Amino acid sequence: ELVDLFSGTKAQRRARIDDYVERLLDRISNDVLADDRRAAMIELQSVVAESRSAQLAFGAMGFPVFMSVLKEERDDVEMVRGALETLVSALTPIDYAREGPNNVVQPTLMNSDLLSREAESISLLLSLLVSIFFVIVVTQSASLKFNYKMCATHIRY
Repeated sequence: ELVDLFSGTKAQRRARIDDYVERLLDRISNDVLADDRRAAMIELQSVVAESRSAQLAFGAMGFPVFMSVLKEERDDVEMVRGALETLVSALTPIDYAREGPNNVVQPTLMNSDLLSREAESISLLLSLLVSIFFVIVVTQSASLKFNYKMCATHIRY
């Protein structure tokens, strides 16, 4: 389907990409099966990484969906990772000739502005960072304790 997204006139490409991004966001929000939501997340990350038009569409429609994923699906590591990777793609500039030089709107600047205007989004991202740091510290600490116990056990015998 990605091949079809990038054929035709600029207006046709933009309309197809907008529709595709909207469908993927709908699947992420409404699909019942977690695997289907994850697959949609992977597809969306891919198209947002490849197209400034998709970055614009994501900025126009995607932030509420992604904030919801980050709030409500914190325990699903794959979904959170996909959401964060898609967010990074939406904020990373693309410079492709096929996007055309006449695109005066800078989607990454627009998306950065949209993200920074929502105080909740910044605090949510920071809370994720704290959670990730805590998990890493606890995991490393538990691993070190386990390794220490293993060494102590071997030394005694």
